[in-house]
Amino acid sequence: MKGNALLSGNVFCGHCGARLHLSTANKCYTKADGTKVKKDHHDLAVCYAMKEEMCRLYELTDYQQSVTGWTKWFQASKESEIPALVRFAEQKEKRLSGLAAHAIYPISTGKLEGFNNKIKVAKRIGYGYRDDDFFFTLIRYLSIPSVHSSHKFP
Repeated sequence: MKGNALLSGNVFCGHCGARLHLSTANKCYTKADGTKVKKDHHDLAVCYAMKEEMCRLYELTDYQQSVTGWTKWFQASKESEIPALVRFAEQKEKRLSGLAAHAIYPISTGKLEGFNNKIKVAKRIGYGYRDDDFFFTLIRYLSIPSVHSSHKFP
């Protein structure tokens, strides 16, 4: 069995959070803790375990631990022989220094992307107005913290 080193715990649906029923009939894999996983669900369980490990790696605060963790994650992904996971790992591996730097500088572009989305929505709402001043006034209005978190567009 290749790539099952990180396979542990229950498997839950990424969409709704419900526990997936993993039948233990006939063709099964036995995990390290002694439980069995049906072969049909093996790839799903491996991907879920790899996702959980990746989330844990983003929480590390030591650069060297992060580099070591990501390197092991890439190796385990390739050993899984799941084509989509292998491709994903190969793409991410090219950015190892940036992934590990997240341990030192845990910054995100989430707020910036959210505000850019608000501007795009305001642009669609304001389409057809003669005056660009109204559009820029609307952006300024939306940039007030108490306004954009509690009110909808005018």
